[in-house]
Amino acid sequence: MSPLFFLFALFYQAAVSGIFAIPVSDSADFLVVPILSQPHDFQVQCSPSSPKTVQKWRENSGAKYVVNAGFFDEKMDPVGYVKTKDQVWGSLQNHPALFTVTTSGPGIVRSEDKNMEPTLITAASGFPVLVWNQENQFLKETGKYARRTIVGEKNGQIYFFVSVRGYPSLAESAGALKKFGIEKALNLDGGTSTGFSSEQREIYSIPVPCVILVFPKSLS
Repeated sequence: MSPLFFLFALFYQAAVSGIFAIPVSDSADFLVVPILSQPHDFQVQCSPSSPKTVQKWRENSGAKYVVNAGFFDEKMDPVGYVKTKDQVWGSLQNHPALFTVTTSGPGIVRSEDKNMEPTLITAASGFPVLVWNQENQFLKETGKYARRTIVGEKNGQIYFFVSVRGYPSLAESAGALKKFGIEKALNLDGGTSTGFSSEQREIYSIPVPCVILVFPKSLS
């Protein structure tokens, strides 16, 4: 099977069946959640005083999809930058990139991009950047293996990549996402925090303070 046919098959599967999996290495796979079928609303929510598993976040909010978002300390306080509808943690400075929702929609931007600030609705920082402008940012193996939650962007569409098997390295993850055709990819968090929740599929997480929620957009 040619690489081009393989990529076509992956995107066809995404369009037809929604959530699916791709290999990252011989011992690791990513669950892929393409937000493609219809318009959606993205929100970042954070509650350090009441952390919940991603499943509980979804059940309490009524969201269609939920993934863990952003690093946090032992007190459950966000480490980095998080902006919700009601509150801000941290600063926009000194973070390589952010998952943002602006008045133009969701996307991944460099934190020094001041053009997005006036239109910023909600955001969560991540680390490290794995792919930028279709270029792999990890050409050398770092030897750091873990479960991962990653947000990616291609042609203005958002994809979640969540470890469903194994412990991929940063280099393996970046290489797989580049082959998949992702233009930008940002590591949101990992380890035991990694989780994804939908009615069709659950990857269980420990209680986490911050999440990205996806809601079907009202057509009314």
